[in-house]
Amino acid sequence: MTLRIPPWFFHLLVTLLVNNQNLKDKKMRIRNFNLKISFILFFVFLTGPVFSQMQVQVRLQQPPPNQLRAADLWKLTLNNTTRTTYNIILEGTLDEAEAGRVATGNSGIISLPPGIKSITYNDVKRGGSVNFKSGQWQEAFTRTGNAPSGDYTICIYVKSEAGDELGSDCIQQNIEIVSGPTLISPPDEETIPDQQTPIFTWLTQTPPQQGVRYKIIVVEIRGGQSADEAIMVNPVWFTMDNVPSTSFQFPVSAKSFELYKKYAWQIRAFKKNIETGKSETWSFIYGSKEVTEKITEKTIEIKQCDVFKVEFKKTSQGDTICYKLLVTNNYAGKSPSNKPRGFRIAVKGDSISSIAGGVSDGWKRTPSKFPPGSSGVHWIIASGDFPNSETDLGNIIFQGYTSNPTKVLYEWLDKDSSLICKDSTIIINELKYYHDLSQEIPDNVIEMPNSFLNVQYVNNYAAVDNIILNIYDVEKYELVKPKSKKGDKPISVNKDYQNLSFNGLNRISINLKDYELLPKTTYLLSISNSMNNYYLNFKVTNQDEK
Repeated sequence: MTLRIPPWFFHLLVTLLVNNQNLKDKKMRIRNFNLKISFILFFVFLTGPVFSQMQVQVRLQQPPPNQLRAADLWKLTLNNTTRTTYNIILEGTLDEAEAGRVATGNSGIISLPPGIKSITYNDVKRGGSVNFKSGQWQEAFTRTGNAPSGDYTICIYVKSEAGDELGSDCIQQNIEIVSGPTLISPPDEETIPDQQTPIFTWLTQTPPQQGVRYKIIVVEIRGGQSADEAIMVNPVWFTMDNVPSTSFQFPVSAKSFELYKKYAWQIRAFKKNIETGKSETWSFIYGSKEVTEKITEKTIEIKQCDVFKVEFKKTSQGDTICYKLLVTNNYAGKSPSNKPRGFRIAVKGDSISSIAGGVSDGWKRTPSKFPPGSSGVHWIIASGDFPNSETDLGNIIFQGYTSNPTKVLYEWLDKDSSLICKDSTIIINELKYYHDLSQEIPDNVIEMPNSFLNVQYVNNYAAVDNIILNIYDVEKYELVKPKSKKGDKPISVNKDYQNLSFNGLNRISINLKDYELLPKTTYLLSISNSMNNYYLNFKVTNQDEK
């Protein structure tokens, strides 16, 4: 507590000193002076707390390490220690050690009754404003969602409508944005000539750090996998830990790369055995650049489907995850036995619930319609060959009985439906599409069918069976009540998510049909537990509009 002496005290002290000089008797002067000083100090002791204590105690909430978002500037708790309800304005400043003041802001008028009140960004942005020093700082906050690296001081001042300061608080926050290593060579999708031992090189993290060691990971890319897919799900083909520098020559003693195969590689940085960043994933082919020269006029099996490409591109239909199947024929030879006319897939560990859209006229798909549980699909072109371009074979929805990855086997077929080549890929299957909840009321509004709303949020302290669920009509400012009491409780999506899940991830499903929501009306979903509130703005559409 800071002792604040009122100005009248100093005036009284000076008066006493002057008057004391007029006393002729030395002993009398000393006695009177000491008595008056003792009286004043006693009075200040009794009244000092009245003058020193601020009417509003302010406590800023410390943001998480290495984080400073716009919302973090306005997370605080106010304690009005008086019996008066104030109309207050919050004034905030953000200073960086080298750049000086980079942002200022203020709220609109906020009513502060006696007692404790929590403040968030939502309380401030209504009627408030923020001014940045330059476009650079505003861009950093809006584009990346975080402040750039620096040592920051955040201050909040509580002021009355008359401009009197009622309380304040300041905190320090250090931000150090560290990027992952940057790959240099071999360049992405480069071909390494036969018999050449590759040298992997990369740049260190930004900003550079002391004591960093690196790990190199190499995996084989199979079929139509992307480099990112391969590094995530395929077995490690080669790895080396504790690399001290930013270059690494592939060991002669290690097993050799196989001709015409494609590999993905990635560098991960570690400091004191803690991963501090990782690079992009690049790929390379080992062997001749002219892979198609290996396909001769003779009928041969292309074991790894080198000249064909298969991609399962994740997309969605409403709130359901599906995968667009894209195949590309890159065969440039003349052998009829190597010219594709058909393509088929088989699913292992899962099944297909439906497939929609896709191939143009002249194609035949078996089965043409999908009863639940289908495990394979066969496409064939009625006349001619596969076009030498990308072909869309439709959007596939996997049944998804489990959350395990789905293995898809695929085969390219010739005009007699004989095998040209075969391979497989892994689909990281998802049961449903989950919308992320926010701890602040978001500005955006999602649209979805009037069926089940699947949401997720991270909370390490509360489970989904301990929540309060409400839906509000934003336009009418009304609470929407469900038809039955079942509607105000979430439906468990999967027993693994019924309570606390991995990393505190809670996933729940809400049956919107219980609420009889109107199309094109904005609603606010609010989920509250003992620790936090979570929000989502949404609109429902008529089912036939999807």
